[in-house]
Amino acid sequence: MDLLHRAISEPRARALAHGLAIFSRETGMTMVAKGIEREAERDVVIALEIPLAQGFLLGRPQPWPTS
Repeated sequence: MDLLHRAISEPRARALAHGLAIFSRETGMTMVAKGIEREAERDVVIALEIPLAQGFLLGRPQPWPTS
């Protein structure tokens, strides 16, 4: 189970995700939330103000051009 999934129901996991989001902003890093498959995970990403996300909820994987 990944951190964002656990952050939905576990306060300690949410606090860790929140701390990582703050750390990334304060250090100028760009944080990407991965594995967003449910609306509840998307809601956590929005609440934590994580600027980028990817996952099945947002769009299915696309073929990568080979040439």
